Amino acid sequence: MFKKLTFLFVCCFFGIVSFALPSHAAQVSEIEIPDDQPDPDGSSFSKMQPGEVMIDDTAYMDRTMLDQSYPSSYTKDYNYQRGSVRISDSRLSNLRGRQGLKTLAFYIQQNFDHKAGGARTANGVVETGSGDCWGLSDFTLHVLLRNGYTVRLLQGQSSASSRHRWLEVQLENGSWTTFDPSLVTEKYHFKPYWHRCAVKTAVLGVYYP
Repeated sequence: MFKKLTFLFVCCFFGIVSFALPSHAAQVSEIEIPDDQPDPDGSSFSKMQPGEVMIDDTAYMDRTMLDQSYPSSYTKDYNYQRGSVRISDSRLSNLRGRQGLKTLAFYIQQNFDHKAGGARTANGVVETGSGDCWGLSDFTLHVLLRNGYTVRLLQGQSSASSRHRWLEVQLENGSWTTFDPSLVTEKYHFKPYWHRCAVKTAVLGVYYP
């Protein structure tokens, strides 16, 4: 009988102590889940979806380091032939640096949309107001080169395509940033131009102004 009473006393004592001690287990409501990462351009995209994050791993990378990430057999250099596409809108002139990329992204957002099976060339995009990733990238490439940017045309694997195309643009300080003209359109909820949706598999060309 004495042993039973002693056992009950010990159990009650430790039960009270453990109940009184503060718990250090994290509560679900206390865990901070980050939303969007900071916008390096200070852009405001009213239709960004909650929880979307920046996935550009090329911005601010050293050019030599970036070049080493591609097999040399993928890369071809091209000289841009001026006048091959008629782009007369004055809003697409005198684009410089990141501000120029923001201006171009806004122009694409306001004037074109992505369309599966749409135009695949810059001229086709201008004529129809829409294009697939190839066409939108071709249009963007022509505008950027006309404004003095050096541009890489990329191809890669996305969840929807094995040949998705987008661009990398060299900035004035020598760094590179992603520019995906498909993602800035209404179809993809006006995402910032530096977002990516595909894994790079090839550099189709490096274009110089």
